[in-house]
Amino acid sequence: MEKVFTAPGLLLAKKLSNNITVTCFDESKHVAADRWRVKVRFEIQVPLDLEVISAENKGIVAAFIEKNDEHLVQTLYKERHFIPQQDVEKTVSELIDRVFATTLAYFESKRFPVKYIEKAYAEFEENLKHLSETGLEAEDQEDEGPADFSHCFRD
Repeated sequence: MEKVFTAPGLLLAKKLSNNITVTCFDESKHVAADRWRVKVRFEIQVPLDLEVISAENKGIVAAFIEKNDEHLVQTLYKERHFIPQQDVEKTVSELIDRVFATTLAYFESKRFPVKYIEKAYAEFEENLKHLSETGLEAEDQEDEGPADFSHCFRD
């Protein structure tokens, strides 16, 4: 594993063939004595391709674009607990190597960005519908102030 230290905690950034960027951050912390919690955060940045979204409501698409800007980010964490101090760097390297060996092919596939964008948009649309439904109900009910529980207590 080749380390690149351009930002605090940044270990490595790799651009995949399908234009996805995988960035690794070291979030390890000292726990006790010579023991560490080794934690690596992987950010998978998927460029937002609007051709994937087939929606009739352009307002929802615009809100989705505004919320996510140019890319969607999926975060993956890998961690190990109570690692001796002398093994921290080796453990970080092993975690990165294991993720790259097992999941990099999945992230590099042509289908991953399409399916991920479709899923993120469907979830966003569902959340908007839920908010609009619950928002209408909340507006219909008048706020009566704090609940009165005085009837539960006897003098």
